Amino acid sequence: ARDAARARAAAQSAHTVAQLDAQSPRLLVCAPSNVAVDELLSRVLASEFVDTFGGAYRPAVLRVGGGATCDAARAMAVETRADRKLDEIARDPAEAQRMLGEADAYNDAAQRELSECVRCIDRRVRACGGVASGAWAAEAKEHAAALTRQWEKARLASSEARKWRVGTDSSRSLGWRRQELRSLEIGAAQIIFATLAAAGSEIVARAGQPFQTVLVDEACQATEPALIVALQYRARRLLLFGDPAQLPATILSRAAEACGYGRSLFERLQANGEAPALLTVQYRMHPQIARFPSERFYAGRLISPPSVSPDVRPPPAVLRARAPVSYTHLRAHETD
Repeated sequence: ARDAARARAAAQSAHTVAQLDAQSPRLLVCAPSNVAVDELLSRVLASEFVDTFGGAYRPAVLRVGGGATCDAARAMAVETRADRKLDEIARDPAEAQRMLGEADAYNDAAQRELSECVRCIDRRVRACGGVASGAWAAEAKEHAAALTRQWEKARLASSEARKWRVGTDSSRSLGWRRQELRSLEIGAAQIIFATLAAAGSEIVARAGQPFQTVLVDEACQATEPALIVALQYRARRLLLFGDPAQLPATILSRAAEACGYGRSLFERLQANGEAPALLTVQYRMHPQIARFPSERFYAGRLISPPSVSPDVRPPPAVLRARAPVSYTHLRAHETD
């Protein structure tokens, strides 16, 4: 009877996890270059997120594709994370088996707690007279926050247990275990960072999970064929960040450029009536330097905040004239 009850609880927990998984945001963040991708990843890792209920939230992130340009990106690479697990198992197989047992036990406990959380909410809904009642409305946010936190705990516990189980499966080849661990990492990630080219890699496609949102930075520096690669995962939303007034895509073939190959999807959508939202505040230039591009390219709409005012960012003392622009001749040669 106890085993049957446990099986029912596990089934209910699995159903709840599946429902919440379907609602969980899954983002694919891309850019044309590795440098741009890693800049976005570094900022996300350094940021503090707040969930819908005001609680601290740190999404599971992953970097896909080679060419990482910083230590943070290399540490989050799918290959690094999978190989780290295999190295840990190879160093001490007995300890790995102990960790597998602990992971399974923690996962079982997390799933039971999730099932109990669901049952508790069901009881409160009935006691309040249904989800449409005013009494339930007063409690709904608190219970939803508790369920979300418990689901996240159960999701991570289940993912970690599966990784240990795959990694310690001595009946499988090392190559198979490495590939499966990478797939598990892809499946567990909530935000995946990749160049547009790497977004089409086999490991992402094999995961078979859709992304609710695809976000592309420097979108005006990407050709349409390059960007379309990231749209194969049935995303419901596409966010393009770019500036058609700045650098376009690099096209080496003049014939291809003459045929429109250099046009970005951002520019195509803009030409077809989709009005982009202009981010008007610039944080880099002295206001007098910003005046020209503002008037020339942005109809005078750029705003310079106090953080770039002359009082906050005066010119270097070595400059004789206190002017926003100074040209200094250097007798030197560029080096690689």
